Amino acid sequence: MSWEAVSRRAKLSLVFIEKKVKSTQRIIRPRFWRRLWTRYFGTSTASIITFFNRTVHRPTRRISSNRGFVRICLIFSIRLCAKKCGRRPFTQLPLIFGGEDSVPGEWPWHAAIYHSENEESTPTYQCGGTLISSMLVLTAAHCTFRNMIPLSANLFRLRLGLTLIDDAVQQEHGVVMVVRHFKYNPFNQQYDIALLKAVSKIKFTDFIQPVCLPADDYYFSRGTVVGWGIGDRNQMEAVLQKADLNLVDYATCLKSDASLFSVLLSTDYSNYCAGNSNMTNVCFGDSGGGMFTYNAFDSSWYIRGITNAGVRIDPSSTERCDPKQYVTFANITYHLDWIQSVASMESNNLFNLKDCGIDDHDASVPENDKPIFQQYPWITILEYDVTNSTKLKTMCGGVLIHPRFVITTGHCVCIVCGNYKLKAVRLGDFDLSTNPDLDPDGEEIVAVSIPVTKVFHHPHFRLSGYGHNVAMIKLAEEAPTKMTNVKPICLPKARMFSENHFIVGWKREGISNVLKREMVQLQDVKQCVKVYKSIEVNLDPEESFLCATGSRRFENCFSFRSGSSMQYQTSLKGTNQYYLKGLYFFDLSICGPKSNSVFIDIGYYLKWIKRTVELEIS
Repeated sequence: MSWEAVSRRAKLSLVFIEKKVKSTQRIIRPRFWRRLWTRYFGTSTASIITFFNRTVHRPTRRISSNRGFVRICLIFSIRLCAKKCGRRPFTQLPLIFGGEDSVPGEWPWHAAIYHSENEESTPTYQCGGTLISSMLVLTAAHCTFRNMIPLSANLFRLRLGLTLIDDAVQQEHGVVMVVRHFKYNPFNQQYDIALLKAVSKIKFTDFIQPVCLPADDYYFSRGTVVGWGIGDRNQMEAVLQKADLNLVDYATCLKSDASLFSVLLSTDYSNYCAGNSNMTNVCFGDSGGGMFTYNAFDSSWYIRGITNAGVRIDPSSTERCDPKQYVTFANITYHLDWIQSVASMESNNLFNLKDCGIDDHDASVPENDKPIFQQYPWITILEYDVTNSTKLKTMCGGVLIHPRFVITTGHCVCIVCGNYKLKAVRLGDFDLSTNPDLDPDGEEIVAVSIPVTKVFHHPHFRLSGYGHNVAMIKLAEEAPTKMTNVKPICLPKARMFSENHFIVGWKREGISNVLKREMVQLQDVKQCVKVYKSIEVNLDPEESFLCATGSRRFENCFSFRSGSSMQYQTSLKGTNQYYLKGLYFFDLSICGPKSNSVFIDIGYYLKWIKRTVELEIS
């Protein structure tokens, strides 16, 4: 439709509205329309439509929110925006526990997720998922684990276009990337959401279509769930089932089983409760599938939730699930920002560095079985001028995240700290007492020191406090990343869930001159913050910290230098890469097996890091 036609249709609609308004003896002035437009589309677009002279001009920017889409189509009585999601190609289509059979093409966005034990084994069905684009499938984070161990991307298969679970596959795709919500907790199933990225583009057909994502204020009270889970015959259903479930308020859900839902239900609306009392519910095998609602305004289906967890029947019973109890669902509107941040990632690499964090070992090799020498070429040590000394002194650690930038803790780079002044960063070292180092083949590995040209503290950093204790160091020249012992580590584009973490760095002076590695286990930050608050150590903001303990009892606890790296490894497109998770900050002077060491959470500062680098190298 041409914009001239749009203008004519708009005029007709406005004349009709004006007549209706005048019939009630009300006069609507031009500023009413401006306020209406501004309310739904923002002040930056107020000039797009000039209602007082009844003209319509071509929009200057794309309107992306579903709320805006609905309102503009209602005002103009036309379809200005052609939606390409949430539609069934067939306009008329002739648990899920107690559900009913679906027909082919009824839920074209529902995906079947399969796991393999290894690359040679036959994949088996595990969970449902929901197609939201030509590359991405939404599911539950717990569906990406086997026996509490996170699975690598190469062990997943996505099957789409199915109604019969054993029917011929319409399309099957491998998975190149698994992104679990960074706050996912396997023990309470909160933030139970993940995205799977397909290896290749998914082709849309009559039986394969993406669903729509809702606007952030999209209200609903009832939704439809689908899945092949265990049904009323106590076995997996062969035909995709569907059932309608009602939303249940927090208090009612909690009252139904306080011991369970006090753990499962969050207080921040990141998940919600739903169910019926008519023996219709979800069960094993339905996990990861979506809850959907239909929007009559734009004739589209939207995903509103992801099936997470519910009440299980006593093991002595012949039933597997309680169809009369409630189930929790991840709330899609709460997670929209996270979904969109992941969806916008072409790669999970903040600076799009080609050779960051590379690991030449097979992904199956445990971290503790790998050598330390030259395994982590992004680890650095800071060098300081000392009053009345001609020799530079090494104190804090740091991590090379870009050829020109090293990141460390804020208190390590106060420029002049008493008798110490930050002078340079040493890269590519292993043994601080020798230079060069000798590799096992007898080759000399030389460390390189580069002067510091600038220091950037986080704007809210205060030397007297604990919060925002992070800083960036700009090197006077690019790090020589062509050397085998000097490479940058990867930074994720969004905060990521990861399972196996370890610290790499040098121990405090007098303990060891050689680079060390320790496996660590992340702990509950809220509980950790409470412990430190009891001794008047205020860790604020809470979400900017990580707390961890060692995987075994150590003689010196962690005892790493401040600024040492917490890392994790992931596999993307067949390449194993290391990512920076956090920076070692401090721990208690008296430590034991249950002592929590405190780390700076790098994920909290990704936007600041990216902005700082871009401003300096632009």
